[in-house]
Amino acid sequence: MIRWMEKPSNRAIYLGESTAGNGMAHGTGVTKLSDFASMAEYVHNYRMKNDPADPRHTSKWDKKTCQSRWNSRFRRYKATRGRVMKQTGFGITQEMMMRDFQVEDLIEKACPFYERMDAMFWEQANIKPVS
Repeated sequence: MIRWMEKPSNRAIYLGESTAGNGMAHGTGVTKLSDFASMAEYVHNYRMKNDPADPRHTSKWDKKTCQSRWNSRFRRYKATRGRVMKQTGFGITQEMMMRDFQVEDLIEKACPFYERMDAMFWEQANIKPVS
C-alpha cells in the first residue's frame, strides 16, 4: 500500500488534488473509492509476483477492505507522529539503551513504514495543524 501511495499521481487522487484546476463534467472524476480499488489491485499483483507461495496472498481485497486497511494504517501513522512530535521518547529505558535499542526502532515498531509515510504526509494540514 505504501509503495502504491508513494506514486505522486496516486497520492494526488487520495488527497483530492487530481482534479484541482480542471473543468470536470459531473460524474467523471476519480473517486477515493475507485482509488482504493486501484490500490487493492496493485497490492494483490505485487504480492502474487513477490510471494505467491504465501496462502494469505491468494485472495484479492475489494475496495472497501483496502480502504479500511489503509485507514487503519493511516490512523496508526497519525498516532505515532503525535508521539514523535511530543518527544516522549517512547518510554525507552536504560535496559533498552544497553541492548542498543534506538527510539527509531520503537517508532518503526509502533508504525511500520513510518519514515516513508512521514515523507509523504508530514505537510498535510490534518497531520501538521496550522498554528
